[in-house]
Amino acid sequence: MSTNPPGSVEDDTQQSTAEHVEDTAKAAATCGVCSCIFSGDDVEDKISHPCDRCNSPWCKSCLRKVLLDASRYLYKMPPRCCRIFNPDIARPILSATEMSQFEARFEEWRTPNRVYCPNRTCSAFIADIHLQTSPAVPGSSQQNADEPPIRRCPECTTLVCSACRQEAHTGRRCPGPIEIDGALLHQRLDRWGYRSCPRCGYRIKKMFGCLHMQCVCGQHFCWECQGRIPTDCDAGCYEDEREDDDVTISDAGSVEDLDRRSSVQWLESGIDFGPEPEQGDFDPDDICCC
Repeated sequence: MSTNPPGSVEDDTQQSTAEHVEDTAKAAATCGVCSCIFSGDDVEDKISHPCDRCNSPWCKSCLRKVLLDASRYLYKMPPRCCRIFNPDIARPILSATEMSQFEARFEEWRTPNRVYCPNRTCSAFIADIHLQTSPAVPGSSQQNADEPPIRRCPECTTLVCSACRQEAHTGRRCPGPIEIDGALLHQRLDRWGYRSCPRCGYRIKKMFGCLHMQCVCGQHFCWECQGRIPTDCDAGCYEDEREDDDVTISDAGSVEDLDRRSSVQWLESGIDFGPEPEQGDFDPDDICCC
């Protein structure tokens, strides 16, 4: 606090200096993501401060990309910096359609026991509120008044029992929980070329590309040695070219490997398998040859 009397030369100088610093801060801002520098009117028009903890500047182009990626890929939800962003920051950035997709993905992320459409060719997320409040299917009156109402999947219109979350079974009791032979499941996944994330155990299959993988939980790891990146893998791994020779199970009652194709076939298929692993707090050139 200044001890100079108001109106003195030194007091005026300090005030002018403070105003100059404030004006300079308003005049220029550097995006903390892409490092682009914005000045003048662009600061107000193109810069946002989505993190309520560090208040670091983000250009709206970078923020929009992060929001759209989160809408598309569940493992990138929720968008965050030092803290999770308030979802409302997306409203002035996204269109109405994009905002609807963002809200749907955010709801999927925040749901603890997620329900997905039982139709294997759909598997869309069905919000619990939809199963509870959406209109029952017209004409699907149950023989017993105590039977749960039948709803439609909002994506493929498959009839779904609102109680057991399986395909509708009017007139019959809900089936019990499906018993899965864990040992057999892991045996088949191993045979089909799936490997486990070293962090969460999620099963992943590499269709094509380099050895640098990123799990839905966010963990980076090497496909060959399954070591975590960058702590465990020293980039000395080479891919086993025999992977393209995977065979299907041929024993009695066999289940065919529906994903069996060579890496070249998958590369040329045009199917979107998601983005390349993001650069974390390491240099990818020091880890894998991506």
